[in-house]
Amino acid sequence: DEVTDAALKAIDERPGGQPLFLFVHYYDPHSPWEAAPQSIRDQFVDPGFELDRGGVDGLEVFRTRARKGMKLKQSRVRNARKLYLAQVHWTDQEFGRLLRGLEERDLMNDALVIMTADHGEMLNERRLGQIYTHGPDVDLPVIHVPMIVAGTGRFEVPVGRVIDRRVRLSDIPNTILTAASLPATLGNGEDLAAVWSGTAGPPPAHFAEATRSG
Repeated sequence: DEVTDAALKAIDERPGGQPLFLFVHYYDPHSPWEAAPQSIRDQFVDPGFELDRGGVDGLEVFRTRARKGMKLKQSRVRNARKLYLAQVHWTDQEFGRLLRGLEERDLMNDALVIMTADHGEMLNERRLGQIYTHGPDVDLPVIHVPMIVAGTGRFEVPVGRVIDRRVRLSDIPNTILTAASLPATLGNGEDLAAVWSGTAGPPPAHFAEATRSG
């Protein structure tokens, strides 16, 4: 909510009449998954559930027990997943509030909106790697993230089309530059308009990095 407030405030304070490029980074959902208001958490998580107990990080407890091959209490596993979903829900609400704020300021008549994430999160997929974290592994729950593109006016894009072809975060800059009729010179990223129009060739190589922390 603070990020949304700051973004709208920055828009209101900028000089008028200029084209707007807005990058908004929501840090949630991110561990320890406890930032969502209690009213939202109550919609997902059993009353009284606390991920942290006595200052002990519950996610680290899960990770330690999983590395040792120990069982995890299924009720806590279910509630931990629900707590993550509560964070996703809250972030979705705030993204909606940001879009409504742009509409109220008449900034959505000619607009290209791209929503994506830099990573997902391993939950209890212990068969794949280190659970309740991200970074040590490049399994699909971590690197296969949503990307949603919507446009209005001169930036209009097809509505409701789902693309199965792989794309990269590094494709976003040149997609935006091309849409804005500017030279697409940021790295080797594709113009994703060719992808959603069906004229793109095979996807280029994709790379993902694991930190192997610890």
